[in-house]
Amino acid sequence: MKLLTVFFLNGVVDSVVKQSVTVELEAMADCEPIIQVMPLASFPCDIREGDAFHLLKLDEDSEPVVVCGSFVQSANQRK
Repeated sequence: MKLLTVFFLNGVVDSVVKQSVTVELEAMADCEPIIQVMPLASFPCDIREGDAFHLLKLDEDSEPVVVCGSFVQSANQRK
């Protein structure tokens, strides 16, 4: 039996400087966010400070994918 494992994190862009993006990732509710620097090329959209995004990884062998917008916005756009 194979278990379905999905990795999902909400994020907010703190700053964009040249080819680097500093982000805050929400790992768990009521915990301090994780501060991470990501390459600008990881984002499939134009971003700026304050923009929401999420990281999605569908299985253990895949790379995480950046999805622009908040989870609620992205879900509503698919309807």
